[in-house]
Amino acid sequence: MQQVLTLIAAVLLLIPLFMVSAVVFAVVLVIGLVGFAWFWWQTRAVRRELRARMEAQQEQWEMNASADGDASGIIIEGEVIRDPEKRTGGGETPLPPHRN
Repeated sequence: MQQVLTLIAAVLLLIPLFMVSAVVFAVVLVIGLVGFAWFWWQTRAVRRELRARMEAQQEQWEMNASADGDASGIIIEGEVIRDPEKRTGGGETPLPPHRN
């Protein structure tokens, strides 16, 4: 009989504890979402500026890459290997081949 009463008392104590923990979880979740939304809103100008600078840098890079008009080349691990015979044009001397 005592075990049954202990079980009933435990269940009656656990039900409010689970309800309180659910409410605390919901409050923490709402506060976190509101905090994230506020932070996202406050940093929108910085993100816009960063995006504009990245686009400008990409355009500058594309203009510099095509400035010589010779887009033919093999890129291996960040190094451009060009055919020296193609680069000789108006009296330029060919570049010596790259040797390691």
